[in-house]
Amino acid sequence: MSDALQTLLDPAQAQMSAGVQAAILAVCLPAVIFGLLGIRRLAGRLGSPGGAISTENFLLGVPLALAALMLADLVLVISIGSAYSQNRTQYALAYGALQLVTTLGCLVLLTRHPWEGRQAPPRPFMHVQARQLGGTSLIWALGVPLIVAAMLLGVAAARALGLPVERQHVLTNLTSHPTPASIAGAYMMAVVGVPLAEEFAFRLVLFGGLRGLLAGRESNRAGVALAYGLSIAIFVGAHGMWQMEQLYLALPLVTLSIMLTWVYDATKSIWPSTLFHMLHNGLVLTLQFSLADA
Repeated sequence: MSDALQTLLDPAQAQMSAGVQAAILAVCLPAVIFGLLGIRRLAGRLGSPGGAISTENFLLGVPLALAALMLADLVLVISIGSAYSQNRTQYALAYGALQLVTTLGCLVLLTRHPWEGRQAPPRPFMHVQARQLGGTSLIWALGVPLIVAAMLLGVAAARALGLPVERQHVLTNLTSHPTPASIAGAYMMAVVGVPLAEEFAFRLVLFGGLRGLLAGRESNRAGVALAYGLSIAIFVGAHGMWQMEQLYLALPLVTLSIMLTWVYDATKSIWPSTLFHMLHNGLVLTLQFSLADA
């Protein structure tokens, strides 16, 4: 396995000299910046920006988003007890299935409020267009090198600053003892349940709600920028950034979140960004299983 691939899959084992760190900074930083500018133009071809949701949808969406993110975990803790708390990855298949069902239920509730009349217009965030899904797949393929470059930047920066670096705990747990059942559970959780729940919570509800509240109908740039900044910061923070050994992941997570938010904002639909997120997680998980087999 090449040193670069080893750094991406198991950054805790990466050893970088000062010269290598400087080279990564010189090459990867411009690549990420200019690459994102290109991705932004491509995302703009998917549709005009306007992923805001109404204040009513935002207020209803907040508890639904919390349910999508947390209810599956709570149900398994209550129903299984200490066995689940001690080895959560053993129940990844059940977790992923529960999260999928919960999030779909939350989407249905957000699509049709109980107090709305039958003549209420359909929600644009439920629309599916083949052209947008195809364009999103292309953006994902072009975005993979940018996430790789951001990952290398994060590891190099952490090494330069003397910060600890550890492989993501959830990936370690999901791939440490691969069996057919555990592999199926890992994909159900990381590639199906989690992406849909996170896109519902962070893109549709959080970003969409903040965009509507802060930017208004005029879509002023300051409000849009603040909605982007707050939703991306919360998404990144929710992925363990309070742990010093996980700080190196901030750069790739920011890069990923920017692209996901651009896709959602341009398409105004939850499905393209969910597809992007699923493709991303699927690639990462597949590579991690290859590391476990190496």
